[in-house]
Amino acid sequence: MIALDISDKKLADAMIIDRTQQLDEIFALSPDGFVSFDQNHQFKYANPAFLRMCNLQADVLQGLDEDAFSQLLSDQCTPNSRFEGIKALKNNLQEPARNNNDQTQEALIGKGQIVEMVGPGNRLLEISLQISKAQTVSEILYVRDVTYEVEVSRIKSEFLSTAAHELRTPMSSIYGYSEMLLAKRFSDERQREFHEIIHKQAQLVSDILNELLDLQRIESRRGKDFVFDRLNIADLITDTINMYKVPAGRAAPKVHLPRQPLLIRADYSKMIQVFNNVLSNAYKYSPQGGDVEVKVWLSDKDNQKNLLCVQIKDDGVGMTKQQLARVFERFYRADISGVLPGTGLGMSIVKEIVELHCGSITIDSEYGKETRVMIWLPLDTNAEGASH
Repeated sequence: MIALDISDKKLADAMIIDRTQQLDEIFALSPDGFVSFDQNHQFKYANPAFLRMCNLQADVLQGLDEDAFSQLLSDQCTPNSRFEGIKALKNNLQEPARNNNDQTQEALIGKGQIVEMVGPGNRLLEISLQISKAQTVSEILYVRDVTYEVEVSRIKSEFLSTAAHELRTPMSSIYGYSEMLLAKRFSDERQREFHEIIHKQAQLVSDILNELLDLQRIESRRGKDFVFDRLNIADLITDTINMYKVPAGRAAPKVHLPRQPLLIRADYSKMIQVFNNVLSNAYKYSPQGGDVEVKVWLSDKDNQKNLLCVQIKDDGVGMTKQQLARVFERFYRADISGVLPGTGLGMSIVKEIVELHCGSITIDSEYGKETRVMIWLPLDTNAEGASH
């Protein structure tokens, strides 16, 4: 009987050791932070993720009670976003949750606090507390890096607010002029004028919605629906210009193409969209005329080997440094007068498409003189011929 008791005890000890090792591995690999406190409310354990996120060392935490630990963690935060402390988290504990049998769960989870850590990156951490009923653990802090989530939420809110504002302006015109037409009789000439305004504003709404959907598709799919082929850049440029409708009274763009074939791997329709958008801007922002030039060359710089450049240049209004810094922002338009048509989404779409082709885009501009848009794309060095 004694031998059996000893065997059972050894088996139980082995199971405990195995379970402990498994938990240690899980906590060590977890991207989230965990900190436990013993029944005397003193620091007991912190996993590597917590130490890394909070820039702390385990030996510094040894022997700290809740208040001292809270103060140390608060000191790692920015002055405007300090950790309020474990006691504050306890005060925010939710009422005990109940299951179908109306039995209180063993642990209470407090509402988390978001703090901002000092140091590079402005890391945002959500810290929440769970009260434990275990014999050796009084409570556990759960720490999660929410920097990306908060930033995405901010961008979404900002984007939706901007989109609503951009749609409200044309919709107000449509509503206002249609209401006037319903409320009062006008001459045929006046009615036609109102109808043209309504049509123009409705077209703007349609353009904004179409480009928003296009941008959303590109971002969500991340190029998964692109059809990549070996294409000759000269053919792409030629097809773009042949399909582009040059504004009345303006000359066709001057084109300088290389004699030798320069091949890239690209989605034909998406690259046509890129060149068409930039070409359209070149004419739009040079309303007083002047040449629009398209030039292709192969880079000879050491840091740009196996790259070709498609440059589209205009002799137009140009941009200031402040305008140039915002040119890829959604809905941003250098023309604040509203005279020139556009949605402010075109260059955002261009940038997304080019980057999904492993390329980049740079812009040089001199206010009141010229703008040069340079699209850099990697050569398909393994290609033997073009398929289009």
